[in-house]
Amino acid sequence: MEIDPRRDVIEALIPFWDSKNNVFQFSNFEMTPTLEEIASFMGKGSSVRGADLRNKKPVIPKNVDAKKFLELLKINQVEKERLKNGWVSLDFLYERYGQKDEFENYRNQLSNQGGEEAWKANGCFAFMVAFLGLIVFPKRDKHIDIRLAGVVKALTTMESPTIIPMILADIFRALTKCINGEMYFESCNILLQIWFLEHLYHHDRAPRFTPDWCNYVSSHKERETKIDFPKGITACEEKLSVITSDEIVWNYYLFPAKDVICMSSGISFLVLIGFRGVQPYAPLRVMRQLARVQEIPPNDDMSRFVFDTPPGFAF
Repeated sequence: MEIDPRRDVIEALIPFWDSKNNVFQFSNFEMTPTLEEIASFMGKGSSVRGADLRNKKPVIPKNVDAKKFLELLKINQVEKERLKNGWVSLDFLYERYGQKDEFENYRNQLSNQGGEEAWKANGCFAFMVAFLGLIVFPKRDKHIDIRLAGVVKALTTMESPTIIPMILADIFRALTKCINGEMYFESCNILLQIWFLEHLYHHDRAPRFTPDWCNYVSSHKERETKIDFPKGITACEEKLSVITSDEIVWNYYLFPAKDVICMSSGISFLVLIGFRGVQPYAPLRVMRQLARVQEIPPNDDMSRFVFDTPPGFAF
């Protein structure tokens, strides 16, 4: 929430996106966000981080109708017609959970049997739904998809959950949509922005153990001031058109590269279930980013694993 969005960085990156292989193609190298890199920004100890992703269970989106949404949000008196389109506004959540005195104002509409303490706990749930809906899986109309209540439910009740694959799949989807003419990046542009700029920063050999040393998003702001990258869409595009592999810091210092997810058992890539669709993921193309020797990757056809999921779709 404290990171300043760099639209110029995102817009300049889009022309370099190869939607066939889900990688960025630059002059003499290619890159792509990886599961481990995205996970490294999620915060130490967080249930969504997935420090050891191989021991995590990916969350997949499930249908949540109006009745289920209200049940999860502990709201018992509201016209379900307001939710029939599958979305809710930020104001709807904020009016019921955003301010201290709203518990009294909306007491009759809420089913918080535990009183004010239960209301506070449910307010955390509502905040997670709002945060995911506005920052991580945004809609162009700024509405919040009610299916996110199901995602939050899974994050707070499953054993060892992770939404990293879902986030990465939606980033891939948004990049492809934008290169095909869409004008809204319908995914977490902030994470994509941080991911790329961090690959331009030459880190200290030894980390400084400040109180928030493991919060890499918070400390990114300080590092960004030291990254030599131009501002403005035109200047960014000109730089990206000539950038070479020796200008890239290939492996982040901030995540352990002992165990990385490279491929599935039967094919040379993985298939990620996103919030709005399915996308292939081929880390074998970017093994340098995972502190491995880069070899020529297999050239498999991944196109059949690219599709959007319509409303009501069930995996």
